[in-house]
Amino acid sequence: MQYQQAIAQLKDGQAKQYILFYGEDEFLKAAGVRQAVDLLDVQTPELNVSYFEERPDAGDVARAMETLPFMSDKRVIVIRNTDILSSACAAEYTGSLDAAVMPPGNYLVIGIKGKLDKRKKFYKKIEQQGMVVDCAPLNEKQLADFVTGEVSQRNLMITEKNARLLGELCGGDLQVVINEVEKLAAVSKGNITQQDIEKYVSKSLEYNVFKIHDNFCSRNEAAAKVLIDRLLEEEPNPVSLISLLAGNFKQMLVARACKDAGFSERKTIMHIMEETGAKEWSAKRAIGNCKSFSAQKLRHSIYRLGQIDFDAKQGGVVLQTDLFALLVGIYNR
Repeated sequence: MQYQQAIAQLKDGQAKQYILFYGEDEFLKAAGVRQAVDLLDVQTPELNVSYFEERPDAGDVARAMETLPFMSDKRVIVIRNTDILSSACAAEYTGSLDAAVMPPGNYLVIGIKGKLDKRKKFYKKIEQQGMVVDCAPLNEKQLADFVTGEVSQRNLMITEKNARLLGELCGGDLQVVINEVEKLAAVSKGNITQQDIEKYVSKSLEYNVFKIHDNFCSRNEAAAKVLIDRLLEEEPNPVSLISLLAGNFKQMLVARACKDAGFSERKTIMHIMEETGAKEWSAKRAIGNCKSFSAQKLRHSIYRLGQIDFDAKQGGVVLQTDLFALLVGIYNR
């Protein structure tokens, strides 16, 4: 099931007890989980929505799944950013979840990181009884529809042609789309025109760098190479890319330190924003991306990027031919 289809089904009140979001687009997965909880419209959510992160105690999750709603006809259990349905997690972990019997009105919403292991018994149960939502990157038409939806929510209008243009300039990044639509909403009157887009929205190397960085962190080197090759066609010697990548690693290093210190996610986000000047959405990405890197590895990566930056400026490194191989070495765990 595609993302838009799942959201439409939830809006129509056709939710199933198990709702699983997986796929390449991290923004869509996180947004899907949030929208699912909102659209389920739980009464007294402070008593009937339980949140779990990553790989929580399976017994605690199972008990939450079996707990009856309190002063409400619905109860929602959410597991965010988890690998419990990947091969990295032992099959025994999901045994208690598979055995849990949810009463009518209870829903389990899961946001998956990593690749699904479709052999797992619990996955097969979700596939048969629930909604399995593929959060793949949007195609051109879907992206234009997303832009149009964001624009209409702000009581503005945009043609399909201009929606496609805006989506392209944002590199297909949905968080960037939202940021740019908010900017345009502040300066446009009634209709967002091509002139507005060309004046206030520009292709940003920073946005491309985020996508390259995310792909490397998720070990999707092929997708990262496509973006790097495209970038090198426009700028054969993108020295500024190195400093932007170093900024991403600095955010991850702060996130890693906070995680090791046992800080809450909210406190970690605030620290990243204060220490690096990152926006909130960028800080959240850093938290997700830092989890498979040690603090020592992150420090070494920042050091290596500094070396590459110096060598590129001195002519010792030719980024046009060497960049991809150098970055593979830096991101290698």
